[in-house]
Amino acid sequence: MNYDNKKIIVSVSGGKDSTAMCLNLLENGYSKSDFIRVFMDTGWEHPGTYEYLNQLQETIGEITKLKQDIHFPEEYSEYVEYFENKIGW
Repeated sequence: MNYDNKKIIVSVSGGKDSTAMCLNLLENGYSKSDFIRVFMDTGWEHPGTYEYLNQLQETIGEITKLKQDIHFPEEYSEYVEYFENKIGW
């Protein structure tokens, strides 16, 4: 498929599929400046994900990292702590 005259935005998660998409674009003649890479940071990512993304940038180009700070009401703090502990944060 030809993406000339189109803005290409790749949502990069740090997983194999989004990595493959970026590599596919590069292998098919697109330069790093021909597409935008965006990572949506939930704040609950595994530390290894951030390390991988930093290394990945060397190959696929700069990744724009977007993060929304979410503030929970104090009465929900024990629930937030419970779930963060459950997933290892």
